Amino acid sequence: MARKSKYAIYETGRPVDFSTPVGCEFPSVTTIDCRDKSTQLMYWATNEMAKYLKEEYPKLDEVFSNEDDIDPELYYYQIVDHAKTHYKKLSAEAAGIGTEVHNAIEMFVKDGEIKEEFSTPEAQNSFNAFLEWSDDNVEKYIESERVVFSEQHGYAGCLDVIALMKDGRVMLIDFKTSKAIYDSMVMQLSAYAGARSEMRGTYKFRNTDGDTLSELYGEINIDGAGILRIDKETGMPEWKDFTEKLDRQCNAFLCLVRFYYEEKYRQLKNNPWVISNF
Repeated sequence: MARKSKYAIYETGRPVDFSTPVGCEFPSVTTIDCRDKSTQLMYWATNEMAKYLKEEYPKLDEVFSNEDDIDPELYYYQIVDHAKTHYKKLSAEAAGIGTEVHNAIEMFVKDGEIKEEFSTPEAQNSFNAFLEWSDDNVEKYIESERVVFSEQHGYAGCLDVIALMKDGRVMLIDFKTSKAIYDSMVMQLSAYAGARSEMRGTYKFRNTDGDTLSELYGEINIDGAGILRIDKETGMPEWKDFTEKLDRQCNAFLCLVRFYYEEKYRQLKNNPWVISNF
């Protein structure tokens, strides 16, 4: 398992059934939710390939009329080859936009800083849409980018934000710049909410960047959770409240936790679930 999927806890905020004098490694939420997402990727990649071919077809007559020495068959085969990898370029561009927007949101939530220069209009539009949504719906942000541990069940992760909404509810929120909101996102949201609800006191831990931190976690009552998806193309925000699904999704996630430890065996330092629990 790659380092990026591990968190380690050194000191816990409350008594637990195991000691961690040299650190106990926990798998991340996204590592545990190991369901195959290749079908979604294949569907998207196939659509992008088809779009690329349709866009290139009208250009053929102009290319052939201007370039006498071009072999039409060879040229078309080259277009097909490009189409097969076109989705990778789009995926990298989308990931870059998503990271840029997410980082800008993180700076705003933590320090109130509003980023003014973006690499693309899509990133700028997405961030502007977030600001408008935030102004309309959020009273204040309580926590952001916090590592959370479930000592009861044996997993860890990093939540986006917890916010006091203008309707008075305390909500855990995930920000997404994906094409849609998928079931796995809701399950991960419920896992973060469950872990944060357990935590209280001071924790010393290592995050996935390898930084060792010590942070105080106050007791918090989370009323619900939702996902804010910002479309990279239109910049329009889509807010979905998944509070009513949290308990069921969390129970489903805990089944995956057990599956991870029992069937997807991994070596994790001082992890009691690996050693004996199952």
